[in-house]
Amino acid sequence: MDVLSDVLGWLRVEGTVSRRTEFTAPWGVSYQPSQLFSFMTVEQGGCVFCPKGHPAIALETGDVVMFSPGTSATLSDQPDTPVRPYAEILEETQVDHQRDELLSRYPALTYGGGGRRCVIRAWGLRFDSFERHPLLSLLPPFIHISNERRADLPWLDTTLRFIRHETQAAGDGSEMMAVRLVDLLFVQVIRAWFEQQPPGEAGWLGALRDKAIRRALTLLHKRPADPWTVEALGRATGMSRSTFSARFGALVGTTPMRYLTQLRMNLAAHALRGDVHVSVAEVAGRVGYDTESSFGRAFKRQFAVSPAAFRRQHAAQGHDRPR
Repeated sequence: MDVLSDVLGWLRVEGTVSRRTEFTAPWGVSYQPSQLFSFMTVEQGGCVFCPKGHPAIALETGDVVMFSPGTSATLSDQPDTPVRPYAEILEETQVDHQRDELLSRYPALTYGGGGRRCVIRAWGLRFDSFERHPLLSLLPPFIHISNERRADLPWLDTTLRFIRHETQAAGDGSEMMAVRLVDLLFVQVIRAWFEQQPPGEAGWLGALRDKAIRRALTLLHKRPADPWTVEALGRATGMSRSTFSARFGALVGTTPMRYLTQLRMNLAAHALRGDVHVSVAEVAGRVGYDTESSFGRAFKRQFAVSPAAFRRQHAAQGHDRPR
């Protein structure tokens, strides 16, 4: 059992957006928080990236940045250049985009004072119910992969080339390919970030480096419906109940039983969204609950609605999801 793959599998991709922007100095734009995981790569030139609450970073050709949902930041040719909201700039150019069906799908934008060029390609990836996903509590506001670091990540260049091809070609099936490829880019960036984290960091992801806790997490993810207790997990990892509980709490950031409950609820939510033919009682059994009523109470504590209401809400939202 690959715990990270299992957790990432709970994310359901709803859609993606893509844009290529040619900035010419002087220029400055601000990005407001959104519900997207946003990616950008500098294809030509350089700029100053200033995420809110963090020092400015000079970006060079080849650099890649991923914004987590809720992150605000500015980009500019120089640190002191005034900025304008990017959404406002897009509104001003909307008429031009509508002249061409291809540009309407994958908008291109030119903005600035006509001086030195900086070309940025960006993608946004939207997930269903990302706000409840346990990965979000671990991720920083942004992840920066420098062009120098990309030399050690050849798969990243390959993925970016494929994404550019699909968003530019816009042939049959290109939209689906773009979504899948940006989804893959997301996983690759997360993995690259995780590999750079020092021991004791990155929450439950960092706990995977501890052999005993990794075994416990693997058992929980592999057999979530088993009647686990702290004692049983301690025995499985060769530790006493108290030693295991203390180590798990220190590395994962919560108790073993709370982690198990969250794991079961996320698996249940995934099942309720993904298969309308599976009854609530069947879902309850899959995640370790003997009765539908006890499962319903636990689910409502986590999601503030009953399992049936949760399923109805997501069935209704499915009609309006971006493609």
